[in-house]
Amino acid sequence: MTRADRAAAWIVAHIIGTVGFVWFCLMLALFPLLVPRAMTAVQFISSGVLQLVLLPVLLIGQQQAEARRSEIEAQSQGRHEAREKRAARHQEQLLERIEQLCERIVKAEETV
Repeated sequence: MTRADRAAAWIVAHIIGTVGFVWFCLMLALFPLLVPRAMTAVQFISSGVLQLVLLPVLLIGQQQAEARRSEIEAQSQGRHEAREKRAARHQEQLLERIEQLCERIVKAEETV
């Protein structure tokens, strides 16, 4: 993950992806109702900054989060498969031991 990707993920997690940012956007959208002269500035901020800058940052951050989740899931699945292999090996060893014990019992019965 590059420095820019980490920065985008941080911005998404700590700024854009917060309830506070939602409230900021709501207040920004409603501000022209109180101050009609601010409509031009609000339109510039919403179209220029929010849509052109923060939307790509949001998309990058989401991609990074999904990639990280996929990586963690793959690691977890790898550990699960390793655990299954160990259990299968242990079962095979137990079966071999049972077969050996059965052979001993049969031999003991033959001598009696």
